Amino acid sequence: MTATLGFGWTYSDAGNYVVTEFLQDEGGPIWTREIDPVNYKPYLGWIAAGNTPANLPGNQFVTFPDGTASTILYPGYIVYTGGTPTYDSAKAAAAATVTAWTQVRATRDSLLAATDYTLSRHVEQQALVSAGKLTATKLTDADILEVQIYRQALRDITLQSDPTAITWPTKPDILT
Repeated sequence: MTATLGFGWTYSDAGNYVVTEFLQDEGGPIWTREIDPVNYKPYLGWIAAGNTPANLPGNQFVTFPDGTASTILYPGYIVYTGGTPTYDSAKAAAAATVTAWTQVRATRDSLLAATDYTLSRHVEQQALVSAGKLTATKLTDADILEVQIYRQALRDITLQSDPTAITWPTKPDILT
């Protein structure tokens, strides 16, 4: 049987939160779910009985510097009694920027890898031309130069200032 242990306010920043219900199946670990505080009768009854929800940080940028941390109330969860939530927007923005650059680099690396075959095929064909086994490569020097310029532009992506507004270079027609 599942039992409600209590409720908490899980903050996404200093002013916004969702109501979290702490539950436990008989003998099992504590688990949580988000509830609708306006229509959920167990929560309304719990509040009417004079109970106060615990405070929970919804992410690493929410803290309760003047609250008291505890894992005793709900083992496995750090909850705070009292305290005003604070949100470090500068750290959150910095983390979002790091994440965005990580995504940009992953895309860039994938686009670079997609050109590797073209260049390696050209090098192999050049070797065959030099050995007299092939009369010419399939790509011209101008084609290869266009691919090399494209690849350099991809490498230079990280020189742009905003990872959320990247101007990607145009893929050469020979790669499409």
